[in-house]
Amino acid sequence: MLMTLMVAAAVLIPLWLAKVAGKALWQRLFGEPLMAGQDIRSSDGVLTRMSNAAIGIASPVGNPTDNLSTIFAFGRKQPKQEGHTTVFRAPVGWKYGFCAVVGFLVYFCFHFERTANAPTPWDMYVIGAAMLGYMAAYIWRFRVTIDGTQLTAMNFFFATFRYDLTLMLGARRTKDGYKLYFSDGRVARLPLFIEGHDVLIQFLSEELEANGY
Repeated sequence: MLMTLMVAAAVLIPLWLAKVAGKALWQRLFGEPLMAGQDIRSSDGVLTRMSNAAIGIASPVGNPTDNLSTIFAFGRKQPKQEGHTTVFRAPVGWKYGFCAVVGFLVYFCFHFERTANAPTPWDMYVIGAAMLGYMAAYIWRFRVTIDGTQLTAMNFFFATFRYDLTLMLGARRTKDGYKLYFSDGRVARLPLFIEGHDVLIQFLSEELEANGY
């Protein structure tokens, strides 16, 4: 197991460093961060929609990605208002959908242990349980707030950062979530599933137009 982790680290760490160096070089040469993903104001392309439709037709259970997205996005359509502050949290579907996923994993592991020839080392279960617990805590505590032109977001390490939306020069959607790019070189990352999702996207789109982008 230790040898496997060392090999994985030897491969992944240089790739990560190359990615970081590439982004830094781009920003030095062109004066702005390299923006990956699709602009939040644009819709999916024709090929993407056709591909999703084909998967939904061919699969007996439909498109699993679309199905999970529908479940995880279920919740309030409007964000909460606390005085002058608009608060966006993780939706109910993401919270309890994650609980369902955890339940399935527990059942799968229990069934696997009963049929496996050799038991799984206990430390693997400890690591898996710790990761799931950390993710659950993040989902329940996550929040994004907007007060005037100030956006506050919590990252995956539970640290809270404040961003000036008047400096925002781009907002992109990736497979992992949303990335907001600012002229001071900072990048805010938001999850795909959030209460008041459409309200947030509209607000960010209007802010980009006000900034001239």
